[in-house]
Amino acid sequence: MSAAGGPGDWTSPTPNIAAYTQPAWSPDGKRLTCTQEFAKFKHVIVMNPDGSSAVPASALNGPPAVDPVWSPDGSRIAYTSLGPGTGEIHVMAPDGSGDARLSNPAAVVDHKPAWSPSGDRIVFVSNRSGSDQLWVMGADGSNPVLLLAGPGLSYDPTWS
Repeated sequence: MSAAGGPGDWTSPTPNIAAYTQPAWSPDGKRLTCTQEFAKFKHVIVMNPDGSSAVPASALNGPPAVDPVWSPDGSRIAYTSLGPGTGEIHVMAPDGSGDARLSNPAAVVDHKPAWSPSGDRIVFVSNRSGSDQLWVMGADGSNPVLLLAGPGLSYDPTWS
């Protein structure tokens, strides 16, 4: 896959061993983040577009980590940390340092984060209102607000 999103010469850093899903380009197009799935484990990795220098950003021995997305300035990655019956939005530096939990709802699933273009807010999907709806919070986890409530379900939010 090329930086423009089309076909290219991307090679897996460990072919036939792990699945790589949910890829996202860094804002400068120089790195990728994705979810690496190996056996029952899922974690976020960061790598070069050719698959080299792949390093885990989320804890290898931690809960499953999915849905990685870059902040607009490339300094942070938001992702979903999954627990038994729960999901929490986290942010971390691309090297995995500074991991911070932004949401902590008991028995609720917050997932699918997406950064605002300015990087000061994160929209996400949550079932905290009873069904999957769109919520927005500050990039520091402050002030979660229900954006859209209705009879349907919300999924995969993006900003424009």
